[in-house]
Amino acid sequence: MSYTAVPRWSHGDRVTAADLNILSGDIEFLYAASGGVNLNWGVPFISGSHTYLFAHRFRWFWYRGEGYMELINGLYRTSLSSPDAWATALDTDTLGWLHYGDLYKVAGVSWAMEDNDA
Repeated sequence: MSYTAVPRWSHGDRVTAADLNILSGDIEFLYAASGGVNLNWGVPFISGSHTYLFAHRFRWFWYRGEGYMELINGLYRTSLSSPDAWATALDTDTLGWLHYGDLYKVAGVSWAMEDNDA
């Protein structure tokens, strides 16, 4: 299995089964290359800023930098700080306000993600 450039489609193009098989094969290749790791990266909330939107799925929250995370409605906020570390892990189970499935926003950090492992 190898990676093949995905065909580009435009509005009105007819997508064939062969095209979808290429796409499916590429997804399988990338998944295998990643070692099957389940990561939940934040979606940029505001383009060009360090603000990300998450749907809480995994226990461990990894980040770098200083900022905050807050529930999407703004009711609860936790400060984040890792000025000298390449990465810092936060156990989200220690946050009484964050429940699995909640939407939350992270701002100010260089990058952020959720993971199954610390």
